[in-house]
Amino acid sequence: MATQPQPISKIPSPAVAADGYLTPLAEIPTPGPSPSSTPALAPAAAKNKDLPPTPPSSSTPTPSPYETDPNLLPDSDPFRDMPLYGRYAPSPTDFHPDPAHIQSTSPASIAYWENLLKDYCNEDTLMLSPVDDDSAIALGRWIFAIGSVVIKTNHLAPAGRRRRDYSGVDRNEVEAIRLVKERVIAAGKTDIRVPQVYFQGKLLGGDVLVQERLPGVSLEVAWPYLSRERKEALMRQARSFLIALLDVGVSPSGRRAYVVDDYNAIWARALTPRERKLMLPPPPAPGGGGRVGVGWGVQKRKDSAVGAAEEGASAASPRFSTSLREAGVPGGVFDDGGSSDEEYSLEHPDSDTRFTHNDMSTGNIIIDDDRIVGVVDWEHAGWIGWRTAALLHKEVRAPLPEMFDRKEFASDEEWEDAFLWKKLYDEISP
Repeated sequence: MATQPQPISKIPSPAVAADGYLTPLAEIPTPGPSPSSTPALAPAAAKNKDLPPTPPSSSTPTPSPYETDPNLLPDSDPFRDMPLYGRYAPSPTDFHPDPAHIQSTSPASIAYWENLLKDYCNEDTLMLSPVDDDSAIALGRWIFAIGSVVIKTNHLAPAGRRRRDYSGVDRNEVEAIRLVKERVIAAGKTDIRVPQVYFQGKLLGGDVLVQERLPGVSLEVAWPYLSRERKEALMRQARSFLIALLDVGVSPSGRRAYVVDDYNAIWARALTPRERKLMLPPPPAPGGGGRVGVGWGVQKRKDSAVGAAEEGASAASPRFSTSLREAGVPGGVFDDGGSSDEEYSLEHPDSDTRFTHNDMSTGNIIIDDDRIVGVVDWEHAGWIGWRTAALLHKEVRAPLPEMFDRKEFASDEEWEDAFLWKKLYDEISP
């Protein structure tokens, strides 16, 4: 079990104007590109984004489920002390990126974005912090909310610790958003928004993704204040959105794949063994050539020593599937062991490889006035297959009963309500 994150170290706050708001970046001198890394921040005592959403047991109402002012929330609200997480109302004084530097990697633009990181990424803008388990690998990334933008970055990883390579993950998110805009939103299939991407690339030695911060509240933070009827109505909207995504089309390769299917994509996402098992591709056609499972984690990773340390198993472990060795996968594939569920692997291929978001957890759904207005976090998107995505949602993305103490819930109804989102894929088929 990873140790709990420690409070973030106090570092200088950004420039503050007389009205108390952050000084617009345009007023800050633009330095030359910096090849050096910045001092590391200690992880904050914040929610670990890689865990499933946590439904609170409190049923105390607020004036509105869509309240964005944390000062108007009850003391029992589980996100009251995380004012930047899941709640955003735009302000005229919010920072907005200079259009001249949007999606630009010119030297001047690199300097501009590095300046943003150095002067604005601090404890006052920190939304989420990675969990630190003292491993040799810098796990996860910091997420900052700066006015109208959200920044994912690992440039703050402590010196001496190897950083995960998030470049493929970020490219996947950028390309997935582009596909949805071109083939779904522009075609009038949905009015639900996706974020605009402002920058993706290397800054200060880390992988950085800067994108639009969508106004509204996440379904996760609004959940305890929504009636059962409103939750079910939002679920129906989410189902319609999933159906609309099918218009992106089938996988160009005819197999399961991320939009950007690079070699280290699985490792960078830190997928659990259960996720890997659920997403295994079908066996290659006889004589078809190519490697089995490229892009889906069944191949031996470049850094096998790191992989063995992370997974706590070797190819000789009984937790590897014998049937996969027989299918020609060297060493088989890591299994989560002890599960009595039917294995969904090479023996149970998903013939549907149409496009899906693949992480429709409540924290990634932005709502306002009983409507879904945005969907964020497209790093897992790809041609996954409907059945696979449904199983991943139920078994990985949505909250699991074993994560919670039943005694902390006031009634059977409240207990059942906490796991309602597990039913997202029920009663629909592509």
